[in-house]
Amino acid sequence: MDEHDSNTDPIIRMFSVGKYYGSKAALTGVTLDVFRGEYVFLTGPSGAGKTTLLKLLYMAEPMTEGQILIQGMNLSRINKKRMPYFRRKIGVVFQDYKLITTRTVYENVALVLLAIGADKKYIKKKVRHVLSRVGLEDRMNAYPPALSGGEQQRVAVARALCGNPAVVLADEPTGNLDSASAGLVLDLLEGFNAQGGTVLLATHDESLLRRASRILSLEAGSLVLDTGREDPDMAGFGQ
Repeated sequence: MDEHDSNTDPIIRMFSVGKYYGSKAALTGVTLDVFRGEYVFLTGPSGAGKTTLLKLLYMAEPMTEGQILIQGMNLSRINKKRMPYFRRKIGVVFQDYKLITTRTVYENVALVLLAIGADKKYIKKKVRHVLSRVGLEDRMNAYPPALSGGEQQRVAVARALCGNPAVVLADEPTGNLDSASAGLVLDLLEGFNAQGGTVLLATHDESLLRRASRILSLEAGSLVLDTGREDPDMAGFGQ
């Protein structure tokens, strides 16, 4: 066990993080810690910076200023050789699923393990297992266009979980779903969290906030609310 394996240590650390597009600030001065096993909701109006913050965490875009550490790894110092190792730590669920329509459900989920060079026998066993967890083992040979939106999002969750990540980042994962499908997706994320995984979920739907153990709120790129790990003042928030 290394120094970052304790539940009391932050798994995500952000120090004065800023992101600018030209002269426009998408994020400014964001400083926060997310701890292992937390189920954190990131909220705020459209354009507040939620998606940008998540993109910085999974390295879809570089930060303009500040520092980000995930499990002790400084994102500004990760070289190409270490990138696959980093990618294993992060699972990402998108609002629009981002499945490859010309690949089967099985192939979409397996891509995560193929990218890190996993053994084919392990891939077959692991993919079947995660598809069973999300209730879609019988759909593994189907193509995404043949699935409902809720089924596609469950495939996306399976893909995110397949690499045994430490953290799942979910960007408006229920935004395109009916209430029943949304509930299934949230149940899957909560199951991952119950097993010790960390979840950071971006949403503008305040009705979902009652599920969170902690709430972060962005406004115009700034962090304006952090309920913290224990905040009695937030009892009932979002009810």
